[in-house]
Amino acid sequence: MVKVFYSCSFSGKVVPNTNDVEESFRKLVEEDLQKLRAQGHEVNCAVEAEGWKLGVVTPGEAVTRIVSEINASDMLVARLESEISAGVQWELGYAYAKNIPVYLLPREGVELAYWNVGLVEARLVHKIESIQEI
Repeated sequence: MVKVFYSCSFSGKVVPNTNDVEESFRKLVEEDLQKLRAQGHEVNCAVEAEGWKLGVVTPGEAVTRIVSEINASDMLVARLESEISAGVQWELGYAYAKNIPVYLLPREGVELAYWNVGLVEARLVHKIESIQEI
């Protein structure tokens, strides 16, 4: 069994006034998590752990938990959106520094940002088009 840390930005994907994760984004993430688990992986995902709601824990608590989960992981899969996420970028950099393989999974139709293209071209991380490529 491979332990996977699933990284995704969700602070920009919440319903105003409720902080609930937008339904369409939640479905996308849930499908990814289901596919990873169907392959026999143990998956940790912050947005799922926080009950699909932003602000359930303090930022310090979130970072502490995420660092612990990445440290215990065998790989990191980063779901990328068109907007760059400081958190996702930090998580993939931290995983790389810990020698944990990193897979970038851009949403359909989303082009990788310049720096992420560079990471792929330098063969520091891997770009995948679907979970099945893992």
